[in-house]
Order: sequence, then structure tokens, then C-alpha cells
Amino acid sequence: MRVICCHPAHSFSAGRPLVACLQVFLAMCLSHFLGGCAVLDSAAGVSLYAHPELGDARQLSIAVIPFENFSPTPNAGVIAAQLVSTELYAQGAHTQPNEETVRRLFETDGVELDRAYNRLNLSDIGRRLEVDAIMSGSVPEFSYQHGVRSDPVAGMILVLTRVSDGRILWRGSLSQRGTVVGPGETLVSAAKRVAHRLVAGLLPATAPQTSQ
Repeated sequence: MRVICCHPAHSFSAGRPLVACLQVFLAMCLSHFLGGCAVLDSAAGVSLYAHPELGDARQLSIAVIPFENFSPTPNAGVIAAQLVSTELYAQGAHTQPNEETVRRLFETDGVELDRAYNRLNLSDIGRRLEVDAIMSGSVPEFSYQHGVRSDPVAGMILVLTRVSDGRILWRGSLSQRGTVVGPGETLVSAAKRVAHRLVAGLLPATAPQTSQ
């Protein structure tokens, strides 16, 4: 088992929100105690935890709910969840139901998108959506860092929870800074790269090979 927190190439700078650093640290530490034989690893800045009972995530029906937003950008949690859902589908996972069904469930329960998901009962939501697992998460970073140049910075923490017993099967976190060179790199494109790399960590056998 290897534990590597905050890879130097993608460490949090002093100007980034303290909550982002705390969330990644807590995610890694909690993962260490969630299963005695769990796999905890980090490569190229991606921190990953997988419970031994995860198996092939492609065999699970997964509902992606909007992520909790800790960034200064409105609706970043909703946008990030959409990007992750798209990546899951593209890399061979079975995602259901559609976004509108999830949105209606949240509206029925009086829960605002982007907020207070730590108070949700994910197993209850999963049973109502009739899925095997829930992909939840948070967005500590989703903004432009302004300095000599404006660089998009996107960060996500993803958690896959089994509906039947509430066990965390997988957890991943990554924060990346993009470099704006002309019109090519945007905040959304930086977030897409984060989503791609995290989902590739969940579904390594089916992840397409792309240059990052």
C-alpha cells in the first residue's frame, strides 16, 4: 500500500482555498481506515482509493448526483457532475437515470443543487433511483487564477458509494492547473481533463488513451 498526499506537481498553492487542502487530506486519511486490505495509491497527482469489493465498476448501475460546490463559481458542482457522467458513459460505465430524473428527485426533497450533500442519505437516494451505486463528490476548485496570466484551475473529489450497505467502494481526487495559451484552454476544458483522469482511475481497463 502506498500513500502519497499532494503530489508536488499538483500541490495546492497558498492562495487556494484551505478547505480544498483539508478535503483532500481527510479523503486520503479516511480511505486508509475504510478497509484493511484497501488499495490506496497516487500517480501523476491523482489520489485514488479502491475497496477490495469494488470489482469491475462497469458492472454497476451508477447514478451521478450534482456535486457539492466549494468554489467561487456558481453551478460548478452541477457542471462537474455532468462532465463526470459523460466520462463514465464514454469509458464504458453503465450510468442511469438521466440528469432530469435526478434533478426532480432533489427538487421533491427540497434540496438545492450544489449544496449540503453531506447531509444526504446516499443509500436512500440510490434505492429510490434503483441503482447499484451513487457517484457523489465535491468541487473545491473551479475558477481562474489571476496573476501574470490567467490560468484555469479545476479540482474534484469523487466518491462511489454502494447503495446496498452504504460502503465507499472508490474515492478519487485531483486538482489541475491549466495554462492559457491563446483561446485553447478554458476552465471547462481543464475540468474535462480532471474528470477524464479520475474516471480513468475508476475504469482503467476501458479508459481510452489520450494525450493529457
